[in-house]
Amino acid sequence: METEKAMERYAVIKVRIKELKKEEDLLKPLILKAVSDNGEPIKRDYGTFVKTVKPNWKYSDSLTKDIENISIRKIEEQEDKTAINKPKEHLTCNLKNKNV
Repeated sequence: METEKAMERYAVIKVRIKELKKEEDLLKPLILKAVSDNGEPIKRDYGTFVKTVKPNWKYSDSLTKDIENISIRKIEEQEDKTAINKPKEHLTCNLKNKNV
């Protein structure tokens, strides 16, 4: 029965993570605006908030086509078994009762 308890606890945790992610998504823009307006890190007893910017590249049409061609080649290699599959284990939990 230990596995049963572990699965139930896992389901509860997954629901809580989803709830926290929604709350995080609501709070993040407010905090980003405060940090942007300030221009400096905002330090508190519980942590420091810093705005960071990651690059988000938009490539030329030519390179975008090359990337698409590479994607097609990857599929071809998967189909003709040239590519080597090295699977990783993941756990999926589809919850029936969202209020576990």
